[in-house]
Formats: sequence, structure tokens, C-alpha cells
Amino acid sequence: MSSSRLLSPHISGNQGGVQPPGTLRRRAELGGRGAAGKAAGLKPIAGKCVLIADGRRVEGAACAIDVEEGDNPQAYGFLSAPYEVLKAAQLARRVQVELAEGRLIEIGLLQVHPTGIALIALRRELS
Repeated sequence: MSSSRLLSPHISGNQGGVQPPGTLRRRAELGGRGAAGKAAGLKPIAGKCVLIADGRRVEGAACAIDVEEGDNPQAYGFLSAPYEVLKAAQLARRVQVELAEGRLIEIGLLQVHPTGIALIALRRELS
């Protein structure tokens, strides 16, 4: 097998979840609709939020999540805050984010990177 074959992101049979060329472009051309033409149903929220870890509020965090319920809601999102705050929240018993409109979302921190970004799971997916 050639080295260019090993480095190619386009694996035959779409193994490993790699998208074939043009897939994202075609999805965008459909206006966020899937192959069947149905609306994707994603209404992500991105922006400032308050991180609440075991009752301790930390202002100035930012998050990007899909908070919509439905047949197939997004299970994961991102949270940005100082690394030390995220590491402490990862060890906390109860973690929430408060969105700008005051809505509280239970989350779990799956992975925290030293740059201050965390992969989060919405608590409904952790049950």
C-alpha cells in the first residue's frame, strides 16, 4: 500500500466516519436538510453562559450546544472557560450551564483540554 493511500482521508467504504468528497457541500445546498428533504431540527445555542459547578457560579464561560428535544437531538457540545475552572467542574458532582435566557442545562464534562475548551455531554444523554 502506498504512503499516499495511508494519508488519504477518503477511505473506501467510508470507514471511520470520514465524509466522502462533497457531502457537506451537498448538505449545505439542501439548506440544512437531510437526503429526504426533512429539516435537520438542530437549533444550536452558542454564546456566553454561566457555569455552575456544585452551586458555585462562574461568569464569562461560553458554550455551543443544541438544547432542542426531539427524535434526534445533539448529545454533545463545547464549553470554554479557564482550564482550572473546567478541571474543577469535571470533578464536581453536579454541573450545569445557565443560558442567557436563564434556562439551566445539566451537563457532564467528558474531556478538558489545557487550552480551556471542554467536550461536554448533555445530562439527558448520560442517564
